[in-house]
Amino acid sequence: MSKILTVLGIVMPLLLTAQISQWRGINRDGIFEESGLLKEWPEEGPELLLTIDDIGRG
Repeated sequence: MSKILTVLGIVMPLLLTAQISQWRGINRDGIFEESGLLKEWPEEGPELLLTIDDIGRG
């Protein structure tokens, strides 16, 4: 019984947070209810956070 509770204690938080990364949002409808999002992108585009060189060909 304690093994089941341990597994549930590990898995349940992961399942609850996984909803954020669902395809096209929580309801899978492409509507994101986040606030503070940009209405338009700046002309220079978003800030580049990461680049990787020599990663090879997929």
